[in-house]
Amino acid sequence: MRSRILYMATTSDLIALMTAIESQRRLKYTLTGFTAEPFLIQTNSFAKIECFGISRSGRMVLDDSFLLSDPDLEVKIKPVAQTKGGTKYLISTPLNPKMLRLKPGGMFLGNTVISGELMKYSEEPEASELFRIFQREVKRQFKKHESYPYWLGKEAAAMHKSGSRLTDDVESLFSLPRG
Repeated sequence: MRSRILYMATTSDLIALMTAIESQRRLKYTLTGFTAEPFLIQTNSFAKIECFGISRSGRMVLDDSFLLSDPDLEVKIKPVAQTKGGTKYLISTPLNPKMLRLKPGGMFLGNTVISGELMKYSEEPEASELFRIFQREVKRQFKKHESYPYWLGKEAAAMHKSGSRLTDDVESLFSLPRG
């Protein structure tokens, strides 16, 4: 069963969240997507990910996402034949059901917060345990929006209150409404 946590967080909010989570357990971050070679880009800390908490595109769906897992779990890669020849390699959560997918979101151009998402695709014990840790920490550090299914980090909530835009896509008409 899929479960997800939607949130709005600044870079500072994300640093506080991930620092707390990494203090509770070791993690491995693996960049997802299609690659030209069957190589994984991995690290053991969010602090080693360039521009973590910065949205480069202003669109959650286009920003980088990461598999989150125990460092000892092997990440599966699927070769995908291309119609014009050659092969690309897929790294995704459905191939790795013991892992979560994190789309960090964060700041865009210094004045807009792009939403982030943590997704659990299965009921595998490893994924469920890690999801519970995130859920507990988000509930501890963030505040639930009164009308929408988003959790707001402290700094994101302050920006929202002062008039900054919180959205999942700068090209969309949707902005999280102020209460």
